[in-house]
Amino acid sequence: MVNKLNIEKENKYLYHEQIHAKRLKSIIIFPESGFPVCKYYLFGMKEKDFYTAYDQLLHIFFCMYDDMEQNPEIFGLPLYGIDKYNADTPEGRKSKIYFFPILLFIAAFVGRLSDDRLYIDKNKFMIEIKKYKITNISKIMKILSRYGFDFCMNETDPYMEVRKNPNILKVLTAVADKAEKMGEIKTNTKLLCLYYKLFEGSTSSCNEYDINDYCEVITDYAEVIAYFNRELEKLDFIPSPNGFYRLNYINKSKKKYNDIVSLTYTADCDVYIRLKLKRINSYADKLDALPLHIKKALKNSICHYCSLTCSSNNIKFILDGENIEACCYNSFVFYHPSISDIEYFIKLIVWEKGL
Repeated sequence: MVNKLNIEKENKYLYHEQIHAKRLKSIIIFPESGFPVCKYYLFGMKEKDFYTAYDQLLHIFFCMYDDMEQNPEIFGLPLYGIDKYNADTPEGRKSKIYFFPILLFIAAFVGRLSDDRLYIDKNKFMIEIKKYKITNISKIMKILSRYGFDFCMNETDPYMEVRKNPNILKVLTAVADKAEKMGEIKTNTKLLCLYYKLFEGSTSSCNEYDINDYCEVITDYAEVIAYFNRELEKLDFIPSPNGFYRLNYINKSKKKYNDIVSLTYTADCDVYIRLKLKRINSYADKLDALPLHIKKALKNSICHYCSLTCSSNNIKFILDGENIEACCYNSFVFYHPSISDIEYFIKLIVWEKGL
């Protein structure tokens, strides 16, 4: 499985929508042909034709998100400036870029395939449009035409066509069927990024991302993630994806969530590892031997008393003669991890768990 497109990192953005678009673009995975596809989703196509149309649709979505990242103004969406709203505000968290893929999904869901066209039930279409509070439909359709989707909504029998390959309509219909079964379309990155495992079965479930998927997407940290995962497996931890953006780890034998370690893929396409070391005071005498940058990260997790319970729950310990009060929620975060850091993370985990 190969991600065929090299994504360049950009550090300067004006709007939160650009960050959302970059994030969606970055987690589109371009699988090699041959991944499992349920016959239910072939809609009469041969598998090779499905793979071709699916790959073409992936590239369309990639280009659309890339254009949103580079030139968000042309899409006519509300834009919220990074200098005015931080990532924790509603304006920073919420984005309307999902209007574009969801309108396509809605058209496919309420549509009927015939003669290389998707005939749209206009009444059902408008009901779904209102459900997702999509506005400025004509402008969205006009923009989608730049990516090969042509709408004819003024006829008695409205329809949509795809210039590049009519089979793309069948793949869209497969995604729309899955979307309706799974629900929560606008927040489901598997749907918005056309995750290839959507087509493995016709039920409402979808298999989770795995380590190989993470390594395909987060190429800068692929070796770090793979090595970290192997070392954690030796301690009986296995990854449990939470969407694409976070890998929590569970105890393999006890089959329950373990709150000690997670790996997060951030909005700006970076990686950090979080360790919740609530017992750190019990092995504080071992911390002095850690490298300076690891100790600096331990010292930087300062409690800001954001909760009434902080004074009783925050983590207190001494490091290099300094009294540290660490955040009991975020605990300790390590940005830009390297392979050479892994042995120290493992030591901290072993000390914390008393292994």
